Amino acid sequence: MLNLVDATVFFRLGRPMSGGLRVIKERMAELGIEFSDLNRRYCALRQAKGDARATPNNRRSALYRVIEGQGGATLDTFVHLVEALGGEVAVIWHDHKIHEEVTRREPIPVVLEEEGQGELPGPG
Repeated sequence: MLNLVDATVFFRLGRPMSGGLRVIKERMAELGIEFSDLNRRYCALRQAKGDARATPNNRRSALYRVIEGQGGATLDTFVHLVEALGGEVAVIWHDHKIHEEVTRREPIPVVLEEEGQGELPGPG
């Protein structure tokens, strides 16, 4: 399973970063897959999900720029690349509850020097 820290690094500021690319390239090396194989797998996956325009010819340049760190990628692209390499991206929610601490402040008593004034004068 892909470490989400790597996915976070991959999409920092909307641009692919070395951490995410490293994960993709390492997996390609593990599987012995060249770029052209990845491109075909990626397009087959996209076509299976209904993207008829995802052909190796149409996606080659954009995908190459992403893999080489020369172009941006969407989260969908990253997820599909991971899936094309036989993986999945998962979100893991931990049992930690996030609490917002609200501090209540008691009103500060105001002592007026002039007798008979019970309230502060309003603005203006």
